[in-house]
Amino acid sequence: MLRSYFIVAFRTFSRQKAYSLLNITGLAIGLAGAFLIYTYIIDELRYDTIHPFHKNTYRLGTHYIPEDGNERKYSSAPALWSGQLKEQFPGVKSILRSIWVGFPYSIHYKDKDRIILTEELFLVDNSFREVLYFDVIAGNRETALQDVNSIALSESTAKKIFGSEDPIGKILSVKHMYGTEGQELNLAVTAVFRDYPANSSYQPSYLVPLGSLRTIWDYYDDMFTGWLNGFMVSYVVFEEGADVEQIKKAFGELVAENLDEESGQFIPILTHIHDVHFDDEVKWHNEGSGDITHLHIFGSIALFLILIASINYMNLATARSSKRSREVGMRKVMGSSRYQLIFQFINESFLTTLLSLFLCLILVLLALPVFNTLAQKNFTFGDFFDIWLLAGLGIILFFVSILAGSYPAFYLSKFKPVEVLKGGKLNIRGSNPLRQILVIFQFSISLFMLICSGVLMNQIHLMKNSKLNEQGQQILSIRYGGGIAP
Repeated sequence: MLRSYFIVAFRTFSRQKAYSLLNITGLAIGLAGAFLIYTYIIDELRYDTIHPFHKNTYRLGTHYIPEDGNERKYSSAPALWSGQLKEQFPGVKSILRSIWVGFPYSIHYKDKDRIILTEELFLVDNSFREVLYFDVIAGNRETALQDVNSIALSESTAKKIFGSEDPIGKILSVKHMYGTEGQELNLAVTAVFRDYPANSSYQPSYLVPLGSLRTIWDYYDDMFTGWLNGFMVSYVVFEEGADVEQIKKAFGELVAENLDEESGQFIPILTHIHDVHFDDEVKWHNEGSGDITHLHIFGSIALFLILIASINYMNLATARSSKRSREVGMRKVMGSSRYQLIFQFINESFLTTLLSLFLCLILVLLALPVFNTLAQKNFTFGDFFDIWLLAGLGIILFFVSILAGSYPAFYLSKFKPVEVLKGGKLNIRGSNPLRQILVIFQFSISLFMLICSGVLMNQIHLMKNSKLNEQGQQILSIRYGGGIAP
């Protein structure tokens, strides 16, 4: 029985090649746009979920309120704060402190006389592997950062410096005007870890133990003792089920008790790692933050694209109803029930959508380079085989099949065999008004999106060609001695 439905559907496609191609192409274009947008939204919502305890991981920052009322919020906090959280509150599982100095470090591989300048070097606690993602592919993960004279490299960085050589045990000389106070640190490569995905706010290429600075910085130990000393990037992992709000409140009181009133008011900020990317009050990482409002807009656009493509299919199928009226009449005379006819047309809609999905994937593959440029992402075709994206494809397949095929199915199955076979005029009450409403809705959405696109393009053109932008192009930023001077 089911086999016959598919045979009839394919015969219908073969008899109406141009019509079928138009339907499949229209759906494919709409689905391709929606699929790319859906991919972008999923990627943004999964920011920082790569870390092993991301559900219980928080960033520790500082809210500073001076006497003049000029409030400021910092993405770092004194090193002692996270230490006190770990010591004073049983609900804290582990902490990580990290320093990013900024400005280029000099990485010198003296054996081959290769020098690389980089800003992606982070000084970290030995607890790094207990808090953040650390997928070691060469070396020992447990001992990689125990030795203060060690360094771990990302996979791409190791290839850049050493090529096909085995990097483990090789010596790199690290130098920075401020970070190492102009001195060279000779560090042995102890591990190579996988590159972090683009949707991670922490993007290290080099990891060096904090303890390597003990012999260089005279004030090293002081950074971990004062309540306002040694501002560092800090991560806090809480135990499962810990009352974070209660700990935050108690810790705020502890900080206030140990600070003088003259220094101003310092309030700890604990922000869940999932919220860091969309936080518009604190700049937690240098790449800038995302905007959840944009995701809502993009999600609405994707939904509109699917609706437009589905309505287009419904209207085309209903408009060609007269071509299939005799087929419906004959099927009813031969004993087919209305429900069997409905299933037949829904099945055709399903096959049309399935073929559209295959064409959609081809269009996505072709448009991927342009989309990556627009979205500032690095998606590959392999990223589309993510379990959530595949589940989304399944939902879209089911949703569009039902949405696009339901009205034609119910409309065509209402035909009366006697009227159809006699060649009488078809008149199904309510069909024309509904089609008119769908057409108006379809064109309204299309017109709305075109107007919004036009306004957006005009705004971008204005920003690029405004006098203010021309003046900005006359400003140079020149690095001198590790610093930046305008």
